[in-house]
Amino acid sequence: MKPQAILATTCVWVVLLGGRAFASDPQTSARELSGGSHAADRPDLMLQFGHRSGVLCMAISPDGQYLATSGYEGAAWLWDLNTGRQLAMYHGASAHTEADVNSVAFTPDGRHLMMTYAGTPELWELGSGAKVQEYPPQANTRWGDAILSPDGRYLLVGTRTEDRQTGRVTLWDTAHTRLLHTLVNGMGSVMSIAFSPDSRRAACMLRDGSISVYDCASGGAVAHLSLDGTKTGPIAFHPDGKHLLAG
Repeated sequence: MKPQAILATTCVWVVLLGGRAFASDPQTSARELSGGSHAADRPDLMLQFGHRSGVLCMAISPDGQYLATSGYEGAAWLWDLNTGRQLAMYHGASAHTEADVNSVAFTPDGRHLMMTYAGTPELWELGSGAKVQEYPPQANTRWGDAILSPDGRYLLVGTRTEDRQTGRVTLWDTAHTRLLHTLVNGMGSVMSIAFSPDSRRAACMLRDGSISVYDCASGGAVAHLSLDGTKTGPIAFHPDGKHLLAG
């Protein structure tokens, strides 16, 4: 059986459902990517060069044609999932060149890529390779994540400071790069953020295991949950929008 997984380590390893695979690390050997000793287990290999250090995050475009990756080099890479070729590299402004790119996300229409430098989101147009939108930088921020709502109307930004003691979660109007609501401010280190499938709710988890759910229109809290510090991993809404998963 062909391997059917997407993996990320210090390089980019991708095994496609069709059986093809590629890696962005020139040191990765064919044996490492083979997935087994039997010919039926080994995908066709396509090796590509890109990241010089660890990979922090990956995202697949809505049409399944492209892969975006980012890491510690202050840039994001765009890959063709059909051929394994590197198509483009998007490098941030000079003020961010040494910053980690903590998150990448495609817009719902697949035409733009959102990348986040230490809590400062930037929007890049895939076709032209131009930066078309930049949000205000977050001061004293060590880590930041930014996600787009499924309908593309909102941007949710979660950040935490260098000492991991305080955090901030803000909700933005993407059409006008306008701050709508500050949902969390200094209450604790932000670990994870999520949108509901209908884009009406936003959720965040803090380091103490507390989870809050907010109404995007009003910015008001609609639910508070406590996991007693036992969980500080990712959170995600169930497709029905009525349940929230914590890992």
